[in-house]
Amino acid sequence: MNKKISVLASMLAVVVLVGAGCASKPTAPTADHGAKPVAGEPPTETGHGTAPTGDHGSEGSHLARLAGSRVELENKNNLKPGDVTFRFKLYGLDGHAFGANDLKVAHEKKMHFLVVRDDMNQFQHIHPEYTNDTWEVKTTIPETGLYQLYIDVEPEEEKPLVLRVPVTIGGPTVTKKFSDT
Repeated sequence: MNKKISVLASMLAVVVLVGAGCASKPTAPTADHGAKPVAGEPPTETGHGTAPTGDHGSEGSHLARLAGSRVELENKNNLKPGDVTFRFKLYGLDGHAFGANDLKVAHEKKMHFLVVRDDMNQFQHIHPEYTNDTWEVKTTIPETGLYQLYIDVEPEEEKPLVLRVPVTIGGPTVTKKFSDT
C-alpha cells in the first residue's frame, strides 16, 4: 500500500510541476525503460542489448551503447544524506550524449533538476551545469529516503522530455510524526 501511495505522490508531483510550468510535458520513458537494443546485440533479461564487452555484472555498463532517451547517474547506489553531488550523462533518442549546446533554454535554464522525496517532505528545484563532458549539480540532502530525480530538458533536435531516476539516499524514508504535545 505504501508503495502505491509513493508512486501516486511522485506522479502527482510531476503533474503539479507540469501544470505550473516548471517542467515540460512528461512524454519520455523513465531512465531504466524504453531503451532499444543496439543492432546485432542479444537482449538481456530486461530486453535491452548489452555492450560487446560482456560486462553484465556492472550496473549501467551497457547504457552508452543503447538508443533511447535516458540518464546515466554516477554512484547511484552510494548516495548518503548531507552534501551531495549528482553527476550524470544525459542521452538522446539516438544514443548520443547531450552536452550544453544540445539543449535549448527553457524557463531561463537549459536543465531543471527536481529532487522529490517519496513522502513529499523534501523537494528541490535546482539547475545542473555542464562540466568536463558531464552534467553536475551540488546540493544538500538533509534526510535519508527514497527519492525521485526528474530531469526536464528541451533538446535542440528532439521533443521536450522529462526523465525520472529513482534513488535511495542513505536508506528508507522515515517520516516524522506530529505529536500532540
